[in-house]
Amino acid sequence: MKQDKMNEIIAIAKRIAKVRKENGFSQAELANKTGINRGSVSAIEDGRQKPPIDFLARFVKTCNTTYDYIVEGKEDERHSMAFETMDSLREKVKILQGQIDVLHEVIQNLTKSRVTGTQNMDEFKDYIGKMMVNQNEIKQEQ
Repeated sequence: MKQDKMNEIIAIAKRIAKVRKENGFSQAELANKTGINRGSVSAIEDGRQKPPIDFLARFVKTCNTTYDYIVEGKEDERHSMAFETMDSLREKVKILQGQIDVLHEVIQNLTKSRVTGTQNMDEFKDYIGKMMVNQNEIKQEQ
């Protein structure tokens, strides 16, 4: 009986670690978001400490998962959809970051350039047009 309880705690610990990583949090970040110290997060994830109920409540909310998944391993639509949504958002953030980087580069080139204002404005308008096309593609994917 005692071994069964230990196996259950280890399974919970593994799911907590998995969900934390899927959310991109370090142990320190998760500790900060859930109000416990990093050492406790480590102990929980290693199965050395049973997760307190108040930690679990904050954890499922912070990581957009369910109590049933963490405690019982029951995956539901909410849990699966949360990670699909997160992956989609991460991809969109990468796209937007690339656009910001290019825009920053264009602005730097415009400020350094000795080209006439008309040419600079045309280059800027072309870039903005391309960004608008990309934004429309992102909206259509949603």
